[in-house]
Amino acid sequence: VRIPVHTGHSESVYVELSRETSLEEVLEAFRAAPGVTFSGDADDFPTPLEAAGDPSTFVGRVRVEGNVVQYWCVSDNLLKGAATNAVQIAEELVGVRV
Repeated sequence: VRIPVHTGHSESVYVELSRETSLEEVLEAFRAAPGVTFSGDADDFPTPLEAAGDPSTFVGRVRVEGNVVQYWCVSDNLLKGAATNAVQIAEELVGVRV
């Protein structure tokens, strides 16, 4: 389902892992990931309004059952999707931080 908003993309993500995991392990990974802002606790969910003007990807509403992880994420598609992503790709290609 796609809902038009002024700026931002939102996704409900479903991931099947090769092994079982715990909510704590998943939350730790999100909190340690560069460029990811974890929204409060596992029940909070970010909105496009929060992401507007910020290059981070916001993650929340995390659910874990066995080897399945589900979460909600949003980002500013104009800032992260275009501008910041272009710089990050260039950094990877050249091997330096801008």
